[in-house]
Amino acid sequence: MRIILLLFVAVVPFLSFSQGVVTVFSEDGDRFYLVVNGIKQNPMPQTNIRIDGLVAVNYRVKIVFEDTTKEAINSNVYTQNAISHEYVEATYRIKRTKKGELKLRLFSSTPVAPGFTPTPDLYIIHYGSTTTTTTTTVNNQNNASINVNIPDVQMNVNAQPGFNASMNVNVGNNGRMAGSQTTGTRKVGSADCHFAMDGISFDRSLAEIRDELSSTVKENKAAAILANNCLSTDQVIEISKVLGSDIDRLIFVRKAYPRVTDQGSYPRVQYIFSDQLRIKEFNEFLANVGQ
Repeated sequence: MRIILLLFVAVVPFLSFSQGVVTVFSEDGDRFYLVVNGIKQNPMPQTNIRIDGLVAVNYRVKIVFEDTTKEAINSNVYTQNAISHEYVEATYRIKRTKKGELKLRLFSSTPVAPGFTPTPDLYIIHYGSTTTTTTTTVNNQNNASINVNIPDVQMNVNAQPGFNASMNVNVGNNGRMAGSQTTGTRKVGSADCHFAMDGISFDRSLAEIRDELSSTVKENKAAAILANNCLSTDQVIEISKVLGSDIDRLIFVRKAYPRVTDQGSYPRVQYIFSDQLRIKEFNEFLANVGQ
């Protein structure tokens, strides 16, 4: 029971040399959102982000942590060598100072090289790409195979019986991959969840909840999402943040737990609560379900 995604992406070589690259990573593994010149770049918090396609000499960035108890960082990042004015691949790390403050510091700066191979934990962003999105969804009772052919992008997805498979592909300028996600869920009504709701659908549903003024309507819409989808821990956190109170959040995260794909990460949900009593109740809940 698996979904296999094979990606073959042809990268335009000259782009590697005519544009700068910035990587930001958290030394302590703190998950964060990266905001560049006022625009949030990643819909879900990450620990290691690479952004290419940077043509300006410097950019204003803001690091907003998933853990809201941590203060956001405002800083500048630079894409060129100060002497040669050639574009570089600059790596910045989020580190804690001797005073305990989180700061963004330059870690390394090297010439931009071709043939970049990303690590599994790296989230890649192509800055300023005008993207189009192709979504293919299969609700299959039998084996199904999805093939997508886009210039410079080839994909194949194999889904087993009983799964709903969804593939989202963002293709930027010159056919370059701007981001992709393949997800799947068990049949609706089952708590046997292996794949979370796809990112595009989730972002749309989250925006609908956020736009509601009534806390009751927010709760109902959140419950409807949960009834028809499996969620990741990150998605549960994002929905919980837009609910009205800690009590509403606690009720939701308890209901969501059986339909979470990465239950081992669920202890991080405690950071959404401001009330120590709710944190205690949440941790007691986790202890009772075997965490």
